[in-house]
Amino acid sequence: MTGSVMDQRIFKMGLSTEAVSLYLLCCSLMDESLRISTKHIEERWTGNAEQLAESLKMLVERGILKSVASDGKTTVYTLPDPDGWKHG
Repeated sequence: MTGSVMDQRIFKMGLSTEAVSLYLLCCSLMDESLRISTKHIEERWTGNAEQLAESLKMLVERGILKSVASDGKTTVYTLPDPDGWKHG
């Protein structure tokens, strides 16, 4: 059995609670072999749409999430190697 893709460094990056929650949600999707897509994220996100948009923006800017495909309605993301994350 393999472990979670979640990296503990996420907690030391000074991110908002919502951004960390989004990262954990994305890790959960990966652990379940589901695509990290806006569709799957929105199905599970418990915050409001503004918090989600801001959290997605923050994670992409920091290199924690990377957009790999979009059809205009749904965007698919990947979790790059944590060694490439931008700290602040």
